[in-house]
Amino acid sequence: MRKLFLIGAGAWLTVLAVASCASQVTQPKACSPGTQQICACSDDAPPGVQVCLPDGSAFSACIGCGAINKSCDGPFDTLSDCGACGVKCAPGHAKGATCKSGRCDYKECTAGWSDCDGNTVNGCESDLQADTENCGVCGNSCKTAGVEHVSGIACLKGKCDYAGCAPLFADCDNDRGNGCETPANTLTDCAGCGNVCGGPNTIAPSCVTGKCAFVSCVSGFADCDGDAKNGCESNLDNDVHNCSACGKSCNVKEEACHKGKCGPKIRPVVLVCANGGADINQYKQKIIPAMAGIEKVQFGCNPDDQTQAVLFTRYGQTNPSFKDYIEKGGIIVTEYNISYQVFSTVFTSVGQGNGMGSCQDNAPTVVQFTPNDQFWQDNKFQMISPGQTGCGFSVQHFPGITPLAGWDNTNVGVAYRDLGSGRLWIADFDWSDFEGVATQYSYSLLGYMVTHGQ
Repeated sequence: MRKLFLIGAGAWLTVLAVASCASQVTQPKACSPGTQQICACSDDAPPGVQVCLPDGSAFSACIGCGAINKSCDGPFDTLSDCGACGVKCAPGHAKGATCKSGRCDYKECTAGWSDCDGNTVNGCESDLQADTENCGVCGNSCKTAGVEHVSGIACLKGKCDYAGCAPLFADCDNDRGNGCETPANTLTDCAGCGNVCGGPNTIAPSCVTGKCAFVSCVSGFADCDGDAKNGCESNLDNDVHNCSACGKSCNVKEEACHKGKCGPKIRPVVLVCANGGADINQYKQKIIPAMAGIEKVQFGCNPDDQTQAVLFTRYGQTNPSFKDYIEKGGIIVTEYNISYQVFSTVFTSVGQGNGMGSCQDNAPTVVQFTPNDQFWQDNKFQMISPGQTGCGFSVQHFPGITPLAGWDNTNVGVAYRDLGSGRLWIADFDWSDFEGVATQYSYSLLGYMVTHGQ
């Protein structure tokens, strides 16, 4: 047997038997939500307390066994004795706690907290800044709030958030509330927002398991850095670090890569000596190779260390400095009726050769000489008929030259001779007329001479 204190009777009552608190079954009983009453606990422990459920259908199971250990006569409407002797009214995270008619209540919740379960006894139990079931407001569950394709759902500062994205998804709209909404396995968003696959010069790009890929590179380009995102970034024709193939580097301080071959660096200026009436743009557009690195083409006959080449026309006057200029890596390209004068200035005195050709402005590639020379390795020989050739004078009697092409087996019109680290290119045909009859092939041979010395 044990004794039970009866509220209102003000006395202890002897009871034959009472079930333990832990095993007590809640008895349905209409009550006012939030009101409390004493309940018996097992053994000789002081009684506990029951709280009327929020819907008023019944009291809760007996809680706080052993907490009520004093005898009092009431009234039970104080914060220390609310609804029963020793039952404290201390709602969590609340302001202005009160006990009226045995019911624990409060005036308002502390900022950032709310009473989401409707039970005033436990006060404002929900942290609206961190509760994933009540994020920002009661009932806003982050688990059902449209946060998609994420891991580690959380409520941070009253807004649904997450720790990271699920594989192959990304948050590209910067709205943490809807999670990782963007598939990250597309050409425009590969493994991340804005990571575009299909870089320059690629064929059949794709995004495979979050990594950019492609089938192959456009001819003349290569993926030398191994980064598929920027495609085939290396132009093997002019990349000094990947000249003709990945990893094949030129001497960066002294050389450039032109058409896949290492050679002397391209200087920024080309001089035309001298003006025969053609516009300077004719030389730029027809002779100077695109992407060769030439910054300026201008009239002049006095080269310096910034001069890549001198296009010496039939109207020019020789300069004593030409020999020194060539020795130091310069290039001079001669024209119709002037080659013997330039050769005499740079090397040794020679006379004018036989007049040849049909004045069609083309290089005299009727006959090929020295077919194994690098010039012909880089430029495919195209044979033309004698009637298509330009006018010029034979130079086969110039000592020390390497003949390349001519009008016949004994009359050379295209040749070269080296001096120091430079070269004199002999192109004795009427290429500066720009009369619209010359082929692009002839101009391309001249462009090669401008950019290639030894």
